[in-house]
Formats: sequence, structure tokens, C-alpha cells
Amino acid sequence: MTIAVRFTPELGAWLNSGLSKGESESALVHTMMTQGMNGGVARAIVTAFVRARRSGTPAPHDSIVLEEGTLDYVDEAPRLAPGRRLVAGDRIVPVLLRLESPVLAVLGGVLAPGECAEVMRLARPRLAPSTVVDPTTGKDVVAPYRRSLGAFFRPNENAFIGSLERRIAAKASRITTSWNAPTTPIAHPSPEAGSA
Repeated sequence: MTIAVRFTPELGAWLNSGLSKGESESALVHTMMTQGMNGGVARAIVTAFVRARRSGTPAPHDSIVLEEGTLDYVDEAPRLAPGRRLVAGDRIVPVLLRLESPVLAVLGGVLAPGECAEVMRLARPRLAPSTVVDPTTGKDVVAPYRRSLGAFFRPNENAFIGSLERRIAAKASRITTSWNAPTTPIAHPSPEAGSA
């Protein structure tokens, strides 16, 4: 089985520029890792660009394909600050459970009941079947075995969503509000309800 690893075209342009300037593979990998990328993934992407240059073939545009087992699982450093309570902007959130390997934490009271209701109200018109990443193409596809519905909010889409994102980011010592990932509410409709 293969695994598709997707990356931005901007990363590809940066790699091509660095290789053209004579930067070493290890320096490029190191820089990618300091930006939070898994070391094995960073090495695989850099290697694909180096091989393309050596063989005179086009470099990957936005993805590479790896054989399953190519990457070893490595525990990430915890993103949450240590302790049994986390200061999260306007509130203190209890850590109900924490595991080290894999890194996992269950937090209580992240959103108030009214905030949950508002997220659901805003998301309801956007709900669509949840997707999975096709391991061969790396594209998002609807899978018949998934029953959940999902919706996305753009980062800092409005004042309410922005305040929730800042609160979540305040809990995690290695997460900032400058990421480019959407906020994703998910609905799991019950068989009786038929839809969310």
C-alpha cells in the first residue's frame, strides 16, 4: 500500500530555490523540521526533489507517494503546556486525562454550551459528507463507509470564530493563530434522525 504526502507548491518552489543556491539536503530538512514537519516526511520530500534534479525529470508539484512502512512513527512533543489546568485566554480549562504515548489530552469546558450551540448554528448550512484522503492520489474523496458530515470555517472568519481559535491556540504552547487550517465542526447524525 502507498501513502500520498501532500505539500504546498510554495514549499516546492522554496526547495528548488534552495537546491539551486547549493543548500545541503540536511539543511533543507532541518529547516522544514523547525517549522513542525515530521523528519521522515521532510527527508522524503527533499529526496524526491534531489532525485528529480539528478535524473532531469520534473520535480513533484504538490505531493509524493511513499510505500507504507517507509516512515517510522515518532511521538510528537506535547503541544499542550504541562499541568492539570490550562489558562486559555478568558478561562481556565481542566485537563481531564493526559497520555504521553501517543500524545493525547482530554480537556473539559473548552466551549460553553451557548458557544457550542452557536458553532452548530453557523455550521449547519455548510454540512457536507466528510471526506478521506485517497492514499493513491492524495485527493479528498467521499467514502461510502463514512456517515459523518463536516463543515469548515475559514481562519478568523468572523469575530466569534476568531475568538474560539485564539482560545484554543492559547491552550497549546506550540500552536499559533496564524495557521492556515480551517476550523472543522463535525456532525454524526443518528440513524433515526436521517440528517443533522
